[in-house]
Amino acid sequence: MDDVEQLMQAIQHTWSNASPASKLDVLMDLERRRDGRIVPFLLQVLADPGQPSEVRVHVLKRLRNGPLAADDRSTVGQALSQLMSNGCNLDLRLQAVLALGEFTDVNGVLPALG
Repeated sequence: MDDVEQLMQAIQHTWSNASPASKLDVLMDLERRRDGRIVPFLLQVLADPGQPSEVRVHVLKRLRNGPLAADDRSTVGQALSQLMSNGCNLDLRLQAVLALGEFTDVNGVLPALG
């Protein structure tokens, strides 16, 4: 088991009782690594309505501003479109709208913004 897998497992096993600050610390540690498994994991965190909004906003900003592989852009753009329309809190929806400006080349994003 490598470092990324260990971090992701630690997150999944300990997050139910963790504070938002400790969740953000672990996420930032994970985000420093370059690995194809990180973006799908971050999308799971983003989609989880049980996560605190500050954690979800942090993940959203990371996905918007961080380097993404070409094939991840479509997945992230679609996830942000869905997040914007699923009735989550206002701050998260606003951040999703702002982030979608970076993904206008992804199918379905422009109609979602309209």
